[in-house]
Amino acid sequence: MQDPAEDRNSAPPPRKRLRASDVLAGAAVGGLLALAATIAMVVVFRRQATPPLTTEALDAARTRWQQNGPADYALDVTVMGRQPGRYHVEVRDGKPVEVLRNGVRSDRRTWHYWTVPGLFEVIEHDVDCAEDPTRGFGAKPGSKAVLRAEFDERRGYPLKFERLILGEPQLDMTWEVEAYRDKLLAR
Repeated sequence: MQDPAEDRNSAPPPRKRLRASDVLAGAAVGGLLALAATIAMVVVFRRQATPPLTTEALDAARTRWQQNGPADYALDVTVMGRQPGRYHVEVRDGKPVEVLRNGVRSDRRTWHYWTVPGLFEVIEHDVDCAEDPTRGFGAKPGSKAVLRAEFDERRGYPLKFERLILGEPQLDMTWEVEAYRDKLLAR
């Protein structure tokens, strides 16, 4: 039987030395995995990103709506930001007949802003305010606003709108049309 003190004092077994080719192979495999993960993330995030808003895209969408938008429709809009909520909007003959916020009837004076023409006005207002975010949104001096929007290809109505005030997330706001129905098609 061996003395336990001898075990503690004995030298550890020699470590196997890594060859340069093993290190290079490991680095290459790790680099390829990192590159593949980066490419996958870029593809996923780009696909989900809302495009930057341009005046040309806004004007073209509004024109499509004026030419192709029905007088009777319904929208469900989800808002995220300081005043989150879900809006249900009913429009007949181009005029809002009901607007519910989280299932409760909204103040009639705000109804127009939830129609498609009203949503275009809201976007246009934010475009004007984005030129000077301090004056327009109450942001810190030197702040920058980023506006993004996506529009329906056929009808032109806004699908999603994002307002980001860089460095001031409390001023960020997003709304998205979760459901759109032509009332003429539903009859």
